[in-house]
Amino acid sequence: MSSWMVCQSKLRGEKEKWVGRRGLKLLLLGDSITEHLTGASVGAVSQRFDEVKAEFDSSFEKDSTLALGIAGDQTQHLLWRLGEGGELEGLEPEFVHILIGTNNLGAGFTPEDTFEGIKAVVDLVRGGVPASTRIILQEIFPREFRNPGKKQQIKVAEVNEMMREQWKQEVGTGGGGGVTLAQCGRDFVTDETLGLDERDWKVKVPLMPDHLHPSASGVKLWMDCLKAQMVNTS
Repeated sequence: MSSWMVCQSKLRGEKEKWVGRRGLKLLLLGDSITEHLTGASVGAVSQRFDEVKAEFDSSFEKDSTLALGIAGDQTQHLLWRLGEGGELEGLEPEFVHILIGTNNLGAGFTPEDTFEGIKAVVDLVRGGVPASTRIILQEIFPREFRNPGKKQQIKVAEVNEMMREQWKQEVGTGGGGGVTLAQCGRDFVTDETLGLDERDWKVKVPLMPDHLHPSASGVKLWMDCLKAQMVNTS
């Protein structure tokens, strides 16, 4: 069995602990950015993520969250996990947070195909949780490659624009067919580029040292943004 399947089986097991239980405030779905909040990557716990996990754990009441992410996952992987993989069935969270798609772009998918994958995830989640569950869909974090020729941020900006068009609303205020679109990436952008077009954004290295994953200080800003969205949609 591959390490991915082993990890997915573990996540399904973590999910099963919540089936039939009340009190799940927040379910987070995604890739490595989400998985690092648990202190692991593809199921392997690492001290590299201790500070990130500690910051996440301190952001919410104990035993009120469930983070289901696997490093490297793209939209189609998350779709399988939630459907055939059984990671969603039986859960009754108050909020679901979705952050997915950056790995599609990194693998060469077009912004259009990446957006369609994100939309499919949202549709699956919307149909798989109680009507009272609020969905917070996050725009893709700003991203850079060390090779400037790849212009990754241009693709990120294009997907985010499609998401805003699909879920027409004032960002962060709710609506859009039961979906709140959260824009938590702005805090990670340098002061020099924040006023520019999103395609030209550059990330603050202390908050995102590898230009992709938030550091512990980045996670604090991220969770503050997420908690604000939860309050606004309650």
